[in-house]
Amino acid sequence: MIGLIGAVGGAVVGGAAGVYGPLLLKRQERRDLEADRTLESLIADRDMAAEVRVERLAILTVARVKTRLWYDFLSQTANRASAGEPLDTQAFTAEQDRLSEEAMGACYALSAIRVSAGRDSHGVLKSLRHASEVIYEALRRGEFHGAPMPSSVVDALEAVASARSWFRLTADRLVEEIPQ
Repeated sequence: MIGLIGAVGGAVVGGAAGVYGPLLLKRQERRDLEADRTLESLIADRDMAAEVRVERLAILTVARVKTRLWYDFLSQTANRASAGEPLDTQAFTAEQDRLSEEAMGACYALSAIRVSAGRDSHGVLKSLRHASEVIYEALRRGEFHGAPMPSSVVDALEAVASARSWFRLTADRLVEEIPQ
């Protein structure tokens, strides 16, 4: 009788192990597969965040460079004119238009990475446009010939320098806020 009970008990345990063993194994395999998928998803998210960060930094860099090129052109034009070098207003307008278009395009691309509504690059664009107009008018009127740089030009260039300083600080803050 004890042998029979032992045999039946062994068969039950063996049968249960034969049924539940593979089920437990499949369950563990599903958990492992799910964990692998989650890990792959996290890695993909991290890689995508890194790509977005690089893209955003590139947009900021281009905007800073383009506004700097426009400012440098205006400053050099004013310095050359005040030094007595004759300048063509049509050539000034053509180059100014090209530089302003590039700078505006780069600054408007910043809207893709705005963090808060109070941060606006249009202040630097507005001051650059104003300085361009002031320098153009001074060139057209001949205000540079035989005189130091007109005060309106100096004031306009100082306003651009101030706006660019603010722009640099704002861009640096935006860089800090871009997710790592």
